[in-house]
Amino acid sequence: MILAMNSLNIVHCEAITSSLNGDVIITLGNTEKFTFVMDNLNFHNMANFIEGTIHDVRFLAYYSPFVNPCEEVFSHFKSLVRRDTLPLRMDHLIVRMRYGCGHVTSEHLKNYIDHA
Repeated sequence: MILAMNSLNIVHCEAITSSLNGDVIITLGNTEKFTFVMDNLNFHNMANFIEGTIHDVRFLAYYSPFVNPCEEVFSHFKSLVRRDTLPLRMDHLIVRMRYGCGHVTSEHLKNYIDHA
């Protein structure tokens, strides 16, 4: 799942079933500047995809997902996905994840950012 958010709303939310690569960065274009906040893991090291764009990337300190408000949103999604029954297929999971994107309020986001 890739998530772009600010303190008011979720700007972009997408379930990606393949590997995350520079194509995602390209689809964002260069009309609006984004800052990517990522865990400091090798498979998240996309700094080379950011070069030549207006975007920035910031890596969290090791073992510190609690300072990333997106992790709070993901936790919220997980509770919605698991709420009734577990999804049986990938398409069920994706539908529930999209549902979760639409049910995070600006108040939730403000609280998640304040907590981080």
